[in-house]
Amino acid sequence: MPTNTEIYAYSSEFYSTPEITSNYAPAALSTVSVFGYICLLFVEHCYAIGGLVANIGQQYDQQTQDELNCQKMSNEVNEVLVNLQNQANAEDNPNVTAALPDDVVDYINDNEIVITGVTDGGENGSFSPISTDDKFNEGQLQAIKGQFDIMSTEYSDSNSKYQLQLQTALQALTQSITAISQTMSKSNQVISQIISNFK
Repeated sequence: MPTNTEIYAYSSEFYSTPEITSNYAPAALSTVSVFGYICLLFVEHCYAIGGLVANIGQQYDQQTQDELNCQKMSNEVNEVLVNLQNQANAEDNPNVTAALPDDVVDYINDNEIVITGVTDGGENGSFSPISTDDKFNEGQLQAIKGQFDIMSTEYSDSNSKYQLQLQTALQALTQSITAISQTMSKSNQVISQIISNFK
């Protein structure tokens, strides 16, 4: 079978001859153009899937970062909680309170995270910001940590869904690329046969 380069050269020369242009080219080109049209459809499909993959990837990256942030916040609150519990035991004082790290306070306020007994002091239980000067008891710290753990789990669950969507999209992209290759191969076979018939 001729190579793709040879096929292109032969076909260009073949279709440029007056005899073929006037008599045979329309039918032959009609057959070949079908393959070209199919290839274009698959290419458009690839572009669409590529955009979908990029969008899913961005969402996955954002969800991953949010999950890591929540885990970090939970760990910081847990450290404060452990220190408070140790202090309460050492002093035999269950009413010990402790402040949150600045970045935890900022994260809660920036994201307006409603936590029962902590930031639900607004109208009808809506968000009420906290400050770095506020101090919290053991129960409140446990509630804060628990909220971060819940959010981290939710982000993790979302990431699992994004991973599945990404896998499905990549499989579809691979199938489309394979289809393009097969269509081009079939088109080359048809052109090669046409050239052979007129030699």
